[in-house]
Amino acid sequence: MIKILNKKIGFTLLELVLVVALLAITSAIVAPIYFSAKSADDLDNSANALASSLRKAQLLSMAVEGDSSWGIKLIDEDIIIFRGVDYLSRDSSWDEIFKVNKNIKNSGLDEIVFLKFSGRPNLGGDIILSDGNKNKILNINSLGVIEY
Repeated sequence: MIKILNKKIGFTLLELVLVVALLAITSAIVAPIYFSAKSADDLDNSANALASSLRKAQLLSMAVEGDSSWGIKLIDEDIIIFRGVDYLSRDSSWDEIFKVNKNIKNSGLDEIVFLKFSGRPNLGGDIILSDGNKNKILNINSLGVIEY
């Protein structure tokens, strides 16, 4: 039979300090990489959501859904697909609202309406999405082609 004589089992203070220090160093290295990747991913997701919303509004206009034109309006972190010739005179009961990350800011065009049947936009141009560090530009040309 083996007996253990008053031997204390545990970690020393030095071992605990080393483990905490290694965790702190690893976190300091990984955190900026994670937040940079997350920010880029948020920007890509917002650009994809905006492009999908533009295409949906264009298709609804081409299909003459509700016998009306359709468009999108960008307000803060909302993408609003609306029915009507402009946002102010729209029928709000048809609105579809999609949220984007609140850290993504938009500039450039903030309202685009697609014409019935043809699906051409009332005006072409750029919508610029920015996360503070990087920009993503969505271009809508006069034929209604969306590129980004």
